[in-house]
Amino acid sequence: MSRRQSRKSAMQLIYEMNMNGDYDKQRIEEFCKYQNINKNDIEFFKEIVLNFIEHIDDIVNIIENNTKQWNLDRINKLDLSILQVGVCEILYVESTPDSVAINEAVELAKEYSTEKSYSFINGILGSVLKRKENASL
Repeated sequence: MSRRQSRKSAMQLIYEMNMNGDYDKQRIEEFCKYQNINKNDIEFFKEIVLNFIEHIDDIVNIIENNTKQWNLDRINKLDLSILQVGVCEILYVESTPDSVAINEAVELAKEYSTEKSYSFINGILGSVLKRKENASL
């Protein structure tokens, strides 16, 4: 498994968590039992999901603040999960360059969502990155 596959698995688990409203850390181990996640990549997968769980309120607020006229209820749940992975990586996963986090989220959207989703996700994550960079100045 690659980091891309780890990211995809993180998106899948976060999607499940969003659908079930269950953000318990034990879900990570349960998920890993049924997925083909090798030992080398499991740490990256866990880093994303654990950061997501720890910072879920901040991640949701950041997405809400960057979606201007969109209520989160209007965003496709899969797109929301991709956005959550992207925001999580941009803000909390230091080993991932910001541009890679955005590109990988766009690739997930291209593979799993609608034609319009990837540009929406790219725009939102670009906005998140600009705000992050401005806050760092």
